[in-house]
Amino acid sequence: MEDVLNKNKNYTPENILEKDDTRESTIIDDTMVSNFDFSAIMDDRYDFSHIKRGYMAIIVNDSFKNGRKRKGSDVDMINLMGVANKLGLSPVTKKNVTKTQMMQFLLDLQMLDFSECDTFAFAISTHGVETPNPRKGGALDHALVCTDDELIYTSTITEMFSNGNCPSLCNKPKMFFIEASKKNIEEETVSLHCEIDQLERSRRLLYDKRFAQPHL
Repeated sequence: MEDVLNKNKNYTPENILEKDDTRESTIIDDTMVSNFDFSAIMDDRYDFSHIKRGYMAIIVNDSFKNGRKRKGSDVDMINLMGVANKLGLSPVTKKNVTKTQMMQFLLDLQMLDFSECDTFAFAISTHGVETPNPRKGGALDHALVCTDDELIYTSTITEMFSNGNCPSLCNKPKMFFIEASKKNIEEETVSLHCEIDQLERSRRLLYDKRFAQPHL
């Protein structure tokens, strides 16, 4: 496509689609568009007509058993709360949790009835590492560090809210925001910043498989 654009400095839809050296394309005319069945696309939208928008679980860890305190975690919490607000989600927050506490929090969330909710989001700000995952045949997997320095694989969290493991979220959009600075590296935690315009675009993409506007 780049070569075609370079050849056609004053390009139009017609000359972008016209025959070039490497391929043949069909010109799309008004008749083809008018005869296209858009119902399949419209039927593939998420349903955003529920009573509630949903919940956003937020975890921020900044103190660890064998490591220095993460700086910027308070800013991360503020920014993530802002994300929840922009998405219209009710925040449920936790700070400085051990592995046991995080797993219990996740299990409690998993057991909630989301049938009257449009969507669900999970966000965490903590340390992160890449380490072999026995459940994946020893392949490297991303893991999150809890305050007791125990690990929870990111894939474990996402799997807990799959259609099979959390039926009330079946066929509903699920969003995961992971901010994990590398443990044992002398660098400051990068705080989360969500520009309004970027968030609006992300919301449209994440909320609908076919980029249809959610029901606001």
